[in-house]
Amino acid sequence: MKVAFDDLERTIIPADAREMRATTTIDQVRQASLRIEDQLAARQSLRNMRRLVPLLQGLEHYSRVVEVLCNGTPFLSWVWAPIILILRVASEFVEAFEHIMKGYAKIAESLGRFEILSDAFATNADFQQSIASYYADILQFHQQAYLFVRRSCWKILFITSWGRFERRFNHILDDLDRHGALIDKQANALNIVESRQMRATIQQWKEKSMTSMEADEKYQQTKDFEAVLAWLKVDGSEQITLLDSVSVDKAAYPGTCDWLLQHGTIKAWLRQTPETPLLWLYGNPGTGKSAISAELVNWLQCSNATVVYHFCAYTYTSSTQYEGIIRSLLVQILRNDRDLVNHVYQEYVLKRKPAKISTLDKLLHTAVLARSHESRQQQYLWILVDALNECESSKQQQLANLLHRLSNLSTNQTIIKVLITTRKLPVMTKRLRKNQVLSLSEEEGSLTSAIRIYASCRLKSMESRLRQIELETEEIDVIETLVAEKAHGMFLYARLVLDYISSNVFYDGDELKASIHRLPQTLAEFYNNLLMQILKNLDDRSQSRVQTVFNWIAFTKRPLRKLELLSALSLSDGNSEVNKIAPSYILDDTCSPLLSQRHDTTFGFIHATVKDYLQSSMSPLTISESNATRQHCIASISCLLSGLRTFAADYDPQERLLRLVRGLHAFHVYATENWTDYLLACFTDNPDPQSPIFGLAMRLASTLERNTPAPSTINQSDDQFGCLFPHPLLLKHVSWALLARSQTRLDQDIMGSSEAFTEPVTLDGISMMLIQYQAAVENILELESLPGASCGELDRSKSQFRSSAYTCRLHSCPRATVGFENAVSRDKHELNHTSGFRCPVTGCQFPPYRTAKALKTHTKKEHTPQLDWRLIRRQKKHAFQSSSPAPALPDQDDWPQKRTASTTLATNTRKQLRTPETSLIGSPIDLGVLNWDFYDGIKPIDALQGCTDMGRYCVSLHATLLNCWY
Repeated sequence: MKVAFDDLERTIIPADAREMRATTTIDQVRQASLRIEDQLAARQSLRNMRRLVPLLQGLEHYSRVVEVLCNGTPFLSWVWAPIILILRVASEFVEAFEHIMKGYAKIAESLGRFEILSDAFATNADFQQSIASYYADILQFHQQAYLFVRRSCWKILFITSWGRFERRFNHILDDLDRHGALIDKQANALNIVESRQMRATIQQWKEKSMTSMEADEKYQQTKDFEAVLAWLKVDGSEQITLLDSVSVDKAAYPGTCDWLLQHGTIKAWLRQTPETPLLWLYGNPGTGKSAISAELVNWLQCSNATVVYHFCAYTYTSSTQYEGIIRSLLVQILRNDRDLVNHVYQEYVLKRKPAKISTLDKLLHTAVLARSHESRQQQYLWILVDALNECESSKQQQLANLLHRLSNLSTNQTIIKVLITTRKLPVMTKRLRKNQVLSLSEEEGSLTSAIRIYASCRLKSMESRLRQIELETEEIDVIETLVAEKAHGMFLYARLVLDYISSNVFYDGDELKASIHRLPQTLAEFYNNLLMQILKNLDDRSQSRVQTVFNWIAFTKRPLRKLELLSALSLSDGNSEVNKIAPSYILDDTCSPLLSQRHDTTFGFIHATVKDYLQSSMSPLTISESNATRQHCIASISCLLSGLRTFAADYDPQERLLRLVRGLHAFHVYATENWTDYLLACFTDNPDPQSPIFGLAMRLASTLERNTPAPSTINQSDDQFGCLFPHPLLLKHVSWALLARSQTRLDQDIMGSSEAFTEPVTLDGISMMLIQYQAAVENILELESLPGASCGELDRSKSQFRSSAYTCRLHSCPRATVGFENAVSRDKHELNHTSGFRCPVTGCQFPPYRTAKALKTHTKKEHTPQLDWRLIRRQKKHAFQSSSPAPALPDQDDWPQKRTASTTLATNTRKQLRTPETSLIGSPIDLGVLNWDFYDGIKPIDALQGCTDMGRYCVSLHATLLNCWY
């Protein structure tokens, strides 16, 4: 009882707890219920509060039993005190009020037995144990109901969240029923042993059912969350990858961020107080803003605080888009909140609402406000967005406004604290006060100390080289200080200096220090020196290939793994018959001064400012998005042309596997997903028939038409294809490829024939080729060795392309190129994309249904208990019953006579019942008026003469109906 009381008391906020302590008698509950009834009547929402009478009477009887156990404690009044508070809050939403009233009515049914047992067994020890269990169940019901009505935005979440709460309520009511049965047994002195066994059984059932219910809820939450991810079309692992990437780099140099947690402004933002709801941290490029963000996120996570974050990075296009940021924040808020997940699933996924920006914006505000669970404590939510300057210039103001609005959403229950890191932006300067801004330019002293720690770590890794030029510890300390001072607070500059030291040859310390002094003062000059070193002694062809590398890294739709990038480079000149991929030294050696390879083998620039520099006029080798798009289009179409040859039926299977293992087709999945986007982007105007892209595209269309002719029913009227109308063959196959990876086609594949298709659609050539590619990858994954390939090559291909065999078939889904570890995970993911009606029963493995009617039929067939119809056995004959056989239907020839008699009988009966002196109840009804002659074996039952008038009336009425039926 104490555990139940303490749990409830911890749940209730102090103001409500004071009100409950003041409610010491059940009469106070009665009076308060009448006041609630008056309030409902005034709102024209009157509800019958008399339904509480059985509950309050039962609680009175129960209180006489339990007061022996509650002497000297505040426990007793809390059995009834929460009722009024819960009902008063719930009365604001009539539907919730009705559900909770029904729950209390069910509790009342269990309390009736205490009217009889209250005096007889109040001091029995076994009886008291069951009484205490009753107390715990009632308080648990109060606790769940209180949590439900005190949660933020509970009215919005009611419809979708009630199902989960109802399961918990029903579990509590079930427990009450079982303990009620136990009390009934204990009331019988002969069942003492049996009642003790029953108590143990109930406890086992309670633990088992609770575990089962929690497992079911967790399974359903996971299933719903996956459906929400599919609806949002977002890869939940993208931000985790970015955070890990920054954290790994930071972890290699411990102590570089220690100053941050001692800074007054940062401490105020981290503190659990309403102060500093919005903080803007800005600084020059390379000052470690992303490392600072990662440090704060990791610190908050280690403190068990709720933090959502977003890193904007050029390597992931979606991460720099307004819509992508909202989706990212939403996913993280929803991830561990089953009620919010269920709300989004029920209200948006099942109702097929499109994930428009306006919808997502509104949903984000709701999710932020509704995430508070514990009513007694304030909930804090930290939101951190890093590198806002990476976003499109036109959207930066909109994002700043969004984050500012979120920081103003704080309530008494939920406090929102937002941190934004950027370079200096005018859109941020205009709207923030001085105490909301932290400039890293003003923290150069702290940054210099941190850079010195970083330099010390880097120089230790060069210790053997430094010892060979006889540098002592004091001289190394001087070099550390020199690097830190020259960096002027920029970690990136310090990194470039230390990279320079590690890659050059020095004979003594003075020469090394002099070289540091001669280094460029700005990042742009430093980049220029590094690029000139790369291009030095390279011919035009080699410089063009270096430019292609930079184009791929700067403008790819997602980071490419090493083999993917090498495969793309080998295809970028339009040669589809390549037999070797580009050599890896172009990445590992030639371009390495400006590139960084991550732990997942993807490549990026050493810093985002490299991309800015290469696009500027200062660069001797410039890159542009338009040129990159053309190169990517050429590589994608060339890859598909190469695949049509390699995956043809007459191609040697052994040679096909060797080409895959060597990485020649590593780019295939990316090309399949993006070739139509690149082609349409290049053909915004009428395509030039002389361009290499047009020639490759027509060659691809001709080959596809020859292998798998496109059906004439393909829809080619979409406006996005306007530039292709003069070229019907190309238009037909582009349309077919997009249709094959559309939502409609996925629905058709999973749920059967779709109404959108007038006839079955055959598989297009690109999709057939992808199936063959993935089958070959699956084959490679099962191989232990392959003649012609080394073990290293086989292991490398397995590690980099395991997920390529199981990709999503829906165009634009992030998983269309990243894929899954196995086919089961892929199939479950694709089910979430379907727009059909899913079965709500936990654990049901049936696919979605196209119509609500089909789902209803499935539910009735698979999940509705079927009652076994049993024939009524012939009763044993009694003295007052006729021994005649059962009545048989009259012959057809007798039906007119029977019908006339039945009509007369019914008329006479109605007249008798309408006679003024003969009332419905309290007057005799003559059974003799009924005509029994037509029904063999059916006679008036004499024993009924002693029944009540109502009983005899019912018999006469049934007999009348029987006559009418005959």
